[in-house]
Amino acid sequence: MPADGGLRQQLRDLLLSQVPIIQVAPHFGIQIVMVICLAIGATVYHVFCPDFIKENSESRWSRELNQSVIEYRAANASYPFARTTAFFFYGIGGLYTLAYMFVRVVGATVYFLKGG
Repeated sequence: MPADGGLRQQLRDLLLSQVPIIQVAPHFGIQIVMVICLAIGATVYHVFCPDFIKENSESRWSRELNQSVIEYRAANASYPFARTTAFFFYGIGGLYTLAYMFVRVVGATVYFLKGG
């Protein structure tokens, strides 16, 4: 058995020596955290938001479906903690994504204007 383990170790070392080392961008970890924030916000919204709130706006609910606005607003405010949590996580993830995209577009624009 020990010889088999040594052979496996040598084979593993040989294969890993052929794999190039790829550098990871420094902001990659932040991007992963922000995607997780967006996922948390979307999950909280999906779990706690009533179905008819997801499907209808307030004006559609009252005008097209002839339902009470009071009922819509009461259901809309039924989970204040979940609403705040979803808003917080959507906000953090969305603001970072927006800022990141803006910086990348400006950088690409400057690059192309300078003649690349």
